[in-house]
Amino acid sequence: MIEDGIRNILSAALADLCTVRKKGRRLEDSTMTINPDLRFDPVAVGDVKYKLNWGAWPRSDLYQSVAFAAGFRRREALVVSFCDDLRNDLDTVRFGDVALHHLQWRAIETMEVSAAEQQFVYAARAWWTAVTAPGQTPGL
Repeated sequence: MIEDGIRNILSAALADLCTVRKKGRRLEDSTMTINPDLRFDPVAVGDVKYKLNWGAWPRSDLYQSVAFAAGFRRREALVVSFCDDLRNDLDTVRFGDVALHHLQWRAIETMEVSAAEQQFVYAARAWWTAVTAPGQTPGL
């Protein structure tokens, strides 16, 4: 339910820029599939993590997101997590050709849900603008 909500918010927020959906794919010459929570075709993939207050990139989440990006031949990956304070998003980390970005939904007790959504949408649009800026090449 939370993943669907994040995807719906991103889909509406970025509707004039891209399509946001959930759709996996089967790896070539394999029966294995990969299923990121978010696809921003044709630029990026993303995943929603149900974790609070990241202080650093969890390696397993980093590796999974990089695998999703490689499997879809994308240079950009996004991880969405949650926080209950005003900490900043984690810095973008480069893993080979893949840039892994972080956005947080701020679930602060004193913040109205509409304000949290507005902050999240603003950050998502800023991320999109940065990864699609001239000089960026979608895919590999």
